[in-house]
Amino acid sequence: MAHDYQILGTHHVELFVGNAKQAAYYYQRAWGFRIVAYQGLETGARDHVSYVLQQDRIRLVLTSPLDPPARLVLLPTGAGSPRTLVDTMCAGTFFRA
Repeated sequence: MAHDYQILGTHHVELFVGNAKQAAYYYQRAWGFRIVAYQGLETGARDHVSYVLQQDRIRLVLTSPLDPPARLVLLPTGAGSPRTLVDTMCAGTFFRA
């Protein structure tokens, strides 16, 4: 199947997890990622906590909701569906495909 767009790369993958702090610790110790950014209550985010981890050109964003109703999006295993952001020359063509 041919498409009219070209994906140039992946910016990051966001994973929704039950405990972002614990998941960030695991990815640091087990896989060698390092924390490069944080967003949470201390930075003004009232509804979620996110850690950005990087290893070479791989970026992961681990996000946990702080609002109890938002936790319903998490699966019984404590994880939610991932979100991937890609780089492309023409975003309009990408979304129409």
